[in-house]
Amino acid sequence: MQTIAYHVTAAPSLASILQEGIRPAIGPRSELLGEKRAASYFFASAEACEDGLSNWLGEHLEDDELHILRVDLSGLQIDDALGWEISCYAHVPATRIVEVLSESEFEDYLAQSERMIAVPGSRQM
Repeated sequence: MQTIAYHVTAAPSLASILQEGIRPAIGPRSELLGEKRAASYFFASAEACEDGLSNWLGEHLEDDELHILRVDLSGLQIDDALGWEISCYAHVPATRIVEVLSESEFEDYLAQSERMIAVPGSRQM
């Protein structure tokens, strides 16, 4: 079974991620929080990603053009103890990126997901 998660990145980082993948690091927000272990961070669901973008993460990145990456984390060393957030301690190769969405495309994706959930017998995305 696939473990699909959502990674938010600013537009200037997108090209290198698509080429090199997502590497664990202690970035500016992790440094502020006193993180000691390099990791990359993902939302466990599209809804959690939407919530983060509408709140704390959106506030930190409000001046940036953002992209949301749907990423397959299956088989990688992850920590999902928080439920809504997944920490990954391994390099995530670019080949694990399933889809790249702009913010407006992500809104459309969410709307489509909600329609599928509302239809009896449909699968959740």
